[in-house]
Amino acid sequence: MAKRTKEVKVSEQLAEALNDYWFSPAVFANVMVNNQPLYTQDRLMELMTWVIKYQAERFKNEWEHEVTSEGLMLASHLSEVIEAHGKYN
Repeated sequence: MAKRTKEVKVSEQLAEALNDYWFSPAVFANVMVNNQPLYTQDRLMELMTWVIKYQAERFKNEWEHEVTSEGLMLASHLSEVIEAHGKYN
């Protein structure tokens, strides 16, 4: 059995938390922003930028099949703004 990477492990833990009805994204965001150093903040923004990029790509694929969500539509718009700032490298 192949060893799972740290990224895969964290993504699975986050997905499990997000699927819990009682999980509050607002509380999580507040804790991440106010209890972590600036380096971590920059890495968090980098992570969110990539999430938005990949969600925008998924939006296009889902749209072709006449399926989408509010989150994917928002990601599509945010991706255009991020791309205009040259943040996808």
